[in-house]
Amino acid sequence: MTAVLMWAFGGLVVSAAAPSLVRSMIARGVDAHVTLLTWSALVAGTLISIAVPVTLSAIPSHGGVTTLVDIAHQCWLAIHGDIPARVEAIVGVVGIAVLGFGAIRWIVHSRCAVHERGQLYDRHIDLLRIIGGDDSSGSTRPASTLWLPLDSPLAYSVAGRPAMVVASEGLRTQLNPAEVAAVLAHEHAHIDGRHHLLVGIAESAAYAFPWLPIMRESPALVRALVELDADARAARSHGPGPVRGALISLRLHQVPWPALGIASDNTAVRLDRLAVDRATPHAPLRWARAFAACTAVALPALPVLALLGTMALVSCAVG
Repeated sequence: MTAVLMWAFGGLVVSAAAPSLVRSMIARGVDAHVTLLTWSALVAGTLISIAVPVTLSAIPSHGGVTTLVDIAHQCWLAIHGDIPARVEAIVGVVGIAVLGFGAIRWIVHSRCAVHERGQLYDRHIDLLRIIGGDDSSGSTRPASTLWLPLDSPLAYSVAGRPAMVVASEGLRTQLNPAEVAAVLAHEHAHIDGRHHLLVGIAESAAYAFPWLPIMRESPALVRALVELDADARAARSHGPGPVRGALISLRLHQVPWPALGIASDNTAVRLDRLAVDRATPHAPLRWARAFAACTAVALPALPVLALLGTMALVSCAVG
């Protein structure tokens, strides 16, 4: 097997292992922001590690392993003949067709999602006008809050320009002021963290490439992570107690797709995370963790680099 195809194989391996890695990070209490960055890097690394080698395989005289072995001082050239050029080209053409089909599905899904988000936002703007709230349709100020005359407590956020937090009057009557403030901070954290965009990307990736485990499981993973991240942001400003109290008081309720609501099916994990008294890391440490998470984009390339390095050392030693 040439190193070009070995690189693609590494991407498939990482794609299969990535969901377990992300779930492990969630279970171990790793900062949700860092875990989101790790997920982003794994998704990007998987796509790059599959798309680039497959494209190179379809290009005549792409160099394949020969180029890489030249970098390794031409210690290992024998592997170049492992896969006939015709077979490699066929793999490349088929791979490009599959990736192209996935890219089309991604674009179609993204356009539909953007259209649905726009329709949802417009409906809430109309509600804001009917109820008598501020008309923020042309404003650039921070997100508005639309208070619905409902007895049941609920809250969710809607993406838009400017974005909007939607809450019910029942939220103010059934929760104490500190919990209400924590709920609103949670929803504003969704807006500030661009969580609606992240969820949209995850859902488009799952629709486009359902045969890749990391893509297929991304919507559930990202929805859990954005809730954990919003909880952490709200807890930093209002304390974990009010956030926990709000989660316990609020029942799971349906929110319009693609809005994000504080009540979710990951409440148990979120309560466990909030129960632990965590010190907020200083900015340099957070940046260091974020940088470390972003290096996950290189994971799919590790198998081919390890293989080339090992064989190069063995060949050089023999020579």
